[in-house]
Amino acid sequence: MNYIVADSGFAWLKLYSKTQYGCLDSISQKTRFNKSPIAIYSISDSTICQGDSIVLKDQSLADSVAWKVNNTVYPIANAKI
Repeated sequence: MNYIVADSGFAWLKLYSKTQYGCLDSISQKTRFNKSPIAIYSISDSTICQGDSIVLKDQSLADSVAWKVNNTVYPIANAKI
């Protein structure tokens, strides 16, 4: 089950459980939702050819930034790929 939170703040979540014998139980918890980070970057040149080098300048509103290429994550400090 997926649920997309529209805004940050607090919401009550309730988990329901049912056994194969029909016994029911539930638990509630107030949970805080934070806003998603916004990825923003600028590029040094708008025309890129194979073999060219470019500079990407991070302007993101996030605590940390990384690139993901072919299921490998590269933190921005080690972003040379």
